[in-house]
Amino acid sequence: MSFKMVDKICEVSYSSIKTIKLLSIAEPVYEIHFPFFPVLPAVLLLENVKQSIDLFIRNNEEEKICLFQGVKKLKVYKALYPGDGIFTEVFLISKAEDCYVFDATIYHNETIAAKLKEVKVVVEKEKTAWEKELQSQV
Repeated sequence: MSFKMVDKICEVSYSSIKTIKLLSIAEPVYEIHFPFFPVLPAVLLLENVKQSIDLFIRNNEEEKICLFQGVKKLKVYKALYPGDGIFTEVFLISKAEDCYVFDATIYHNETIAAKLKEVKVVVEKEKTAWEKELQSQV
């Protein structure tokens, strides 16, 4: 199952990106994640940041494949529900060869909903053999 966690890019620069996602009750996650009390799972906050990072890297470089390596710290301050809009700011902290490190903040109504520290992403220049094989099967 695939989740589109970025609806729009608001702003992008050489060191940051700002995106928006409007959470709809029609999101597939709400069918399985607490259907009688829908709340956005924290793993989709990670996915929101990862998709924002993908867009940032594709804006600043040629299209490449971004592999999520991990996050040092994730702190959720506020639950998010269908109907909420989330505004995500991702800042580039460092870049060494093909490894990027970012910090991110997710807002809801100008209140911090979550913070992520040291989100590490590795960029692959070419598709791996596994990805090429997978693509050929489609």
